[in-house]
Amino acid sequence: MANRCGRVAIVVGCAAAVLSGCGGTTVEGNPRGDGSPPTTATTRAPTSTTTGSSAPSTTTTSTTASTTSTTTTTTTAPAVDPSTYAGSVSGSYFFTSPSGKFNCGIIGGEAQPSAGCQGDLPADAPKVDGSGSPGTSVFPNSIEVAGGEPGRFVSLGDPKYTDLDAPAQALPYGAPLSANGFTCAVDEASGVTCTDSDEHGFTVSNTAFRVF
Repeated sequence: MANRCGRVAIVVGCAAAVLSGCGGTTVEGNPRGDGSPPTTATTRAPTSTTTGSSAPSTTTTSTTASTTSTTTTTTTAPAVDPSTYAGSVSGSYFFTSPSGKFNCGIIGGEAQPSAGCQGDLPADAPKVDGSGSPGTSVFPNSIEVAGGEPGRFVSLGDPKYTDLDAPAQALPYGAPLSANGFTCAVDEASGVTCTDSDEHGFTVSNTAFRVF
């Protein structure tokens, strides 16, 4: 019993010694048991130092441009049946542009067949001799191709290329009308073009024209 009590006393004594500081051991410079709150020890990870030259890692991204090729195909409508556009005058054919800006005709049954248009002519059309007033320059009211000569602007005293007796039908874009040695067609962008068998003619819209 005495030995057991001795061992207990030793253990209690050591525990008391630990609680009292056991010799004043310090942590981060603060003596334990002096009434100051314990300081938390900080563990620092070792710094790894690499000596030597290391080439930087370069990532190269290669971009290939994708090129798309677009092919535009222009489709020409089939030629129309001339009889559909026959006018009230024998041998003549009349049509309007789809926009309604031009009345046009292919005129036959005359000594000099012709093809022409009347309507909203471009503002820069050249002045021509006035109908019935030679030597007087006036703004034209028609454009035509006739007699194997290049197209030209003219001033006519009557609506030669408009059928006053029957309303004309619109000629669809891209659909040619051929009669009496002439071919006329309408393009949405460039306007009305009429040519003869000698490849003379004109192209006209309300903003531009070409005679050839």
